[in-house]
Amino acid sequence: MWWIVACDIVEDDQRAAVAGILDGEGERVQYSVFECDWADKRRQEVAAKLRERIDSETDSVRFYPLCETCRGKAELIGVGMKVGELAEKTKRDGWVV
Repeated sequence: MWWIVACDIVEDDQRAAVAGILDGEGERVQYSVFECDWADKRRQEVAAKLRERIDSETDSVRFYPLCETCRGKAELIGVGMKVGELAEKTKRDGWVV
């Protein structure tokens, strides 16, 4: 299932650490927004890593599930690719990102 992950991290070092965790997990589509294709178990594992890294008093990470129907209805205005397009193109063309 696809997940939209939105982060609001106050401190630069923590923000970089969170981005480092998520960069290896999905597509960064905005400065603090990622699109990730995970089974629920993997999402829980990543959430546990993030929980250890953030300051729960000042920071937040939100996970929004995105079903296939909603994924197909996603609208993009401006530059970029729709949810999952980069991942699909990478798999199809054999790119390494």
